[in-house]
Amino acid sequence: MATPNNGTGGARRLASQDIPGARLTASGVLLVLFYLGLPVAILGNLLDFLFQWWFGWCIGLWCIVN
Repeated sequence: MATPNNGTGGARRLASQDIPGARLTASGVLLVLFYLGLPVAILGNLLDFLFQWWFGWCIGLWCIVN
């Protein structure tokens, strides 16, 4: 006669075992930097370029470089 496993698939966990919480990995940090940082950098540089072109004001990174 088979014993029921109550939907656990037969695997049991001891009460003393602890599952570690979620943590940010190195690949996660890189994805966040590319997903958030790259569009902000591109749009910021584009706005700096447009302001310099339209008004003659040098307000961005290009002023420091030149």
